[in-house]
Amino acid sequence: MLRPPKLPTEFNSLMDKIDAAIKEGAVYSPPVSGSNRQSIQAFDLNGDGVDEAIVFLKTAQEKQLLNIQIYKKQDEEYVLFDTILGFGEMVNNVQYTELTGDKQIEMIISYKVGNVKALSVFKYTDEKMVEVLNTNYSSYAVTDFVKSGQKNLLIIQLQPADLTGTIELYQCVEEVLVKTSTAPLSKDILQLDRIVSGSLADKTPALYVVSTYQDTNNIITDVFINSEDGIKNLSLNESQGVSTETARSLKIYAVNIDNDPSNAIDIPRPRALPPYNSDQPSEPHYLVDWRDFDSSGKISTVLTTYQSTNDGWLLVIPDRWDDRLTVNVTQMADGTLTTFALLGLDKSTRFVPMDVLKIYFVRRRLNETVVSGDNIILSETDGYYMLAEIIQPVGDEKMAMTKEELRKSVNFTKSEWLTGVLP
Repeated sequence: MLRPPKLPTEFNSLMDKIDAAIKEGAVYSPPVSGSNRQSIQAFDLNGDGVDEAIVFLKTAQEKQLLNIQIYKKQDEEYVLFDTILGFGEMVNNVQYTELTGDKQIEMIISYKVGNVKALSVFKYTDEKMVEVLNTNYSSYAVTDFVKSGQKNLLIIQLQPADLTGTIELYQCVEEVLVKTSTAPLSKDILQLDRIVSGSLADKTPALYVVSTYQDTNNIITDVFINSEDGIKNLSLNESQGVSTETARSLKIYAVNIDNDPSNAIDIPRPRALPPYNSDQPSEPHYLVDWRDFDSSGKISTVLTTYQSTNDGWLLVIPDRWDDRLTVNVTQMADGTLTTFALLGLDKSTRFVPMDVLKIYFVRRRLNETVVSGDNIILSETDGYYMLAEIIQPVGDEKMAMTKEELRKSVNFTKSEWLTGVLP
């Protein structure tokens, strides 16, 4: 007869203490965002090789208080070491990381009080959990920003009244967490969208802050690095107060588009294509130039893509197509046909597009899809089939893609585009 596994004695003692608090009206209140969302978490806070237990509760009082209990292991049981009381409605996020260089793990706890977001950093000492930082915040990031091997805390503060914002760099100075410098965000910020940690083209650590600005259709990326004078907004046009080179009206986010091993983040810059048929105006289509900064502020284009945002794929555009390309998208009963064409191949019909590639993204069986020419099956995913037809343009066959080039050039929307969710 099978028996359930016997739980360790120390775990039973911990659950007995939690059950006692719950019987008196306390309830579990775990963090609502981030990767650490459990009601009971285990981390070695003091660096002795033994995990402490961290329990997230709300008290039984009329105005429930956040109640974070820290238990340490003694012999064969967990004993209550300290309790962190918060006045917020909920714990938004918790992170465990070493910030002060003493081999101990700090707890970064963010929570909400009405419309205000607050952040506290707690440190384990021999006697209790000590709060080493408390501040309001709009968002924050934890990364080795100054390239010292030690994590840094960066806190963003928005001022909604005048649509401005700053970012603050906190570093460890003699084992104390200190705000060492600040830098401005672009002006006219409406809200923060996401934060991505990565590097510049020359491997300098950087933080990319993406925001909605001016109106809900525009986004902008501020690129921050550490300099001799502290944190610096590398992308900011100081005379205008805006990162003009990264402003855009399409919501495409910064990402390591070419899988650079140093995680250099590429910033998209859309540009409109000429119409496929000037006599029949349609929705504009765009190419996206993916561009890198280096630490001097120089900008270089890494590659250019066409994004099919609805179907979730992209095509890397050959340099030989760049200044001649136009695109036409046709909605079919069971999918989409995207046609790539080049202008000016035939000098006698300069503005007539010549098709060079068709990509079908359709929901039906392959043998029911009728296409002519040099067909290539690119992918099958979630019931959809992706096929391509390469067309040899008359008069300049070198402009056509090869099968090998096409397979290397087509990819699906990168999962990294979904990262950078705000803490």
